[in-house]
Amino acid sequence: MYFVAHIVNPVFFTFAILGVLWGLRAFIEWKYRRESKHYITHALGSTTFLLTFCIIIIFTMPRDIDTTVNGFLYSDSGGVNETVTIQVVGTITRNLFFGDLVKGQININEKKFWLITAINPAKSDVRRFDIVELSGRAKGEVWITKDYQTFIGDVEGLSIDPTTPITFAAPAETVEEAKQIYSGRK
Repeated sequence: MYFVAHIVNPVFFTFAILGVLWGLRAFIEWKYRRESKHYITHALGSTTFLLTFCIIIIFTMPRDIDTTVNGFLYSDSGGVNETVTIQVVGTITRNLFFGDLVKGQININEKKFWLITAINPAKSDVRRFDIVELSGRAKGEVWITKDYQTFIGDVEGLSIDPTTPITFAAPAETVEEAKQIYSGRK
């Protein structure tokens, strides 16, 4: 389990600090100056700040992802045609402005790539990511559906065929299925 300070932007702790301070102020006013009735507004303000902090914590709590699907890797020249296993491992953090932010990696047949979140519209069904090979020079981009079950992408510089861009799509068992998924999603 994550510690809250590692997953929540420290700016959001301002709500918690203000909530505690206003709660302390409400308690002191209730204890020593009940006749003024100001403690009621400070108690409501404290509750509002603390509730806002709790909602932010719940909203931004990251969730783990570990998805594996079978796909197809091919090149337009026909030099590469093979079935692959595509696995995405990482954490997803919700974000109000940029959609889901993903920290993790994508593995395509034992080739490991960093998965870098590109700015995506929050309401989009398909998310775009940049990928960079961990121990090589290959790079490309991948589009993943919100449910992390459909993948399409292009990679350049793979050791399989370093001069030709290679395309992959999942779930697919044949090149025709992969091309159909690729043309329908991009």
